Amino acid sequence: MSKEYGGYYSIQLTNYGYCENNTRDIFNILRYIFWNLISDNSYKDMLATIHLKDGQNDFEVTYDLHYLPRKRLSLLKNEQNETKCIDFSYCRKYLSIKPSYNLTASDVEKFKVTVLEEITSLCKENANVKVTYRTDRRMLHNNHVPLDDEYKTCQILSTAVTDIVRQSLDSEFKEKCFALLKTENPGQLRDSLMTQLLPLIHENYIFSIKQEE
Repeated sequence: MSKEYGGYYSIQLTNYGYCENNTRDIFNILRYIFWNLISDNSYKDMLATIHLKDGQNDFEVTYDLHYLPRKRLSLLKNEQNETKCIDFSYCRKYLSIKPSYNLTASDVEKFKVTVLEEITSLCKENANVKVTYRTDRRMLHNNHVPLDDEYKTCQILSTAVTDIVRQSLDSEFKEKCFALLKTENPGQLRDSLMTQLLPLIHENYIFSIKQEE
């Protein structure tokens, strides 16, 4: 969760692989987080904007979270959204939840606690889901999953191979290694090896060339 320009906060889930229950889980997360922030005297029709990029398409899908007069949450397609249905079943690249209004000082703390409670519950039900929760630069939650061990193994292997290339006296060998992975130096070589190895071991993990904000 990060505080953005203008005092807005956002929640972002990344590398959220395919699951047939994703849509239901996301709805539950939205309902739990925002329902606890709504009071009869202080709410706006538009509560948040949901940005989704599923990894299968190059475009971003946008939904609007509304609080309707009958006091219920409703997720509606954004006017610019060209899709015909709401589908969170494959949130492989990212799912970003951005509240549409400034939170008061008291609501900010309530918001943090509510999100953390929901994340903790999510981790208990899905032990293999990696969740890192930060507010600004402060780490609030970082659970250990098998992916952490796989990441460390890939890191060790990538570093070992990179060291071999770096210490080699054969310039032709170095050039071939750099050309093979389309890199120009040992630092890039290590990163490139990581991006190739980890997705092979853990199919729901992907690297984005550009960090999504």
